[in-house]
Formats: sequence, C-alpha cells, structure tokens
Amino acid sequence: VPYVAGMGKAAELLTEGDKWRDNARVMAENRDRLLDRLKFHLNDLGDDVVRTNGPSDPALRLPNTLSVGLRSVRSGDLLRSIRDRVA
Repeated sequence: VPYVAGMGKAAELLTEGDKWRDNARVMAENRDRLLDRLKFHLNDLGDDVVRTNGPSDPALRLPNTLSVGLRSVRSGDLLRSIRDRVA
C-alpha cells in the first residue's frame, strides 16, 4: 500500500503546473536531435541506413525514447561487440 500511495503522490507532483510538458518537449527535442545526427553521420552509407521503429509521426512517439534499426546491423551482434562499454 505505501508504494501505491507513493506512486499516486509522484503522479500528483508530476502533473502540477506545466513543468511536465516542458520536460516532455525537451526530451522530444533531444530524441529528434539524436535521430538527425545519426542520419547525418551515417548518410554516406546511404539514405536508408537508419530506420525508426514505431510510429512514423514523431508526435506519437514517447518523448524520451528513440528506437532505430540500422541496415545490415544485427542487434545481437552489436550488443555482444560493445558489451559493457556503454550504458
């Protein structure tokens, strides 16, 4: 029960005022900037190297999440190769 009450209080604090909207906007801007930079820096490999997963309309995506696929890159192989070098 204390955890449920804590979650309720956290939701209440989150929705006070418009700060959560500002935070969501900043997160979405950062997400979009990261996607743009990935596409820019991988552009020499072709236009279709970076493919976004999820809704094609950015407004329908979670503001704090970017999911992409990279042409010819197998995710399992990539994860094994980077192991614990990234968070």
